[in-house]
Amino acid sequence: SELYGRQMPWIASHTAMVAFMAGSAGSPNIATLIVLRFLAGTFGGSPLVNSGGAIADLFPPAQRGLAMTIYCVAPFLGPILGPIVGGF
Repeated sequence: SELYGRQMPWIASHTAMVAFMAGSAGSPNIATLIVLRFLAGTFGGSPLVNSGGAIADLFPPAQRGLAMTIYCVAPFLGPILGPIVGGF
């Protein structure tokens, strides 16, 4: 990613995920559905892996710690704050 950038892996993995999800929508049996969903999940997980590198590229070293902290805490704050904000 340092040589070619991060945009092409994101676009390629997202395109593959959408293709496998579309294939799973029309799957004729459960075996095909399981395989296509597995492949869609495999390609759909790449933004989670590449986001840390993208954040590291966006922020200077002095601010990178706070940015990575917010990025790492956000998935845990969603289930905590969701019911409060949603009026549960």
